[in-house]
Amino acid sequence: MLKLIPLLLGVVSLAACSPEQENAAATQVDSQVESHEQALTFVSALVQDKIVAPEGELISHAQFTFAKHDLNQDGNQEYLVLMSDPYFCGSGGCNLYIFDDQGNELNYFTVAKSPVSVGKQGESGWADLVMYSNGANRLMVHDGQHYPTNPSVEPEATDATVTELIPRDYEMYGKSSLQE
Repeated sequence: MLKLIPLLLGVVSLAACSPEQENAAATQVDSQVESHEQALTFVSALVQDKIVAPEGELISHAQFTFAKHDLNQDGNQEYLVLMSDPYFCGSGGCNLYIFDDQGNELNYFTVAKSPVSVGKQGESGWADLVMYSNGANRLMVHDGQHYPTNPSVEPEATDATVTELIPRDYEMYGKSSLQE
């Protein structure tokens, strides 16, 4: 439902546009939907090939959500994949992965929960991340090689100006491993 709101707003705004503005707005809405669908296809393949398949016969599919953002300002999107399937979650949270646009795993986090947000660019050239873990928003600072893997032991994020990437209430994709 949340994914339909921008689409509906685009349709409503078309009513007050000239034909040229209408075509441009419709093209923008179409490209946003197409871009999301392409990203979902890419991430679904990553989840299956890089996260689920290595588990062998234990599971065959899993639920997840994702966001994309250029974390290191190289002009390419990184994909943050938050697993929401019981197989990849425990009482403290779920596994979260970061992949580059070629499908290479860049980072892995344990006990992560939504919301997941991006903050300022850090000294390493990578954006700081803020994710919920162990009862607080935790500041995850890239050290030039990677982010820390366990958010629950990182310092609380204070006075952080952030942009939410994965909201607390997010849309899930995939099929639960419990639905074998």
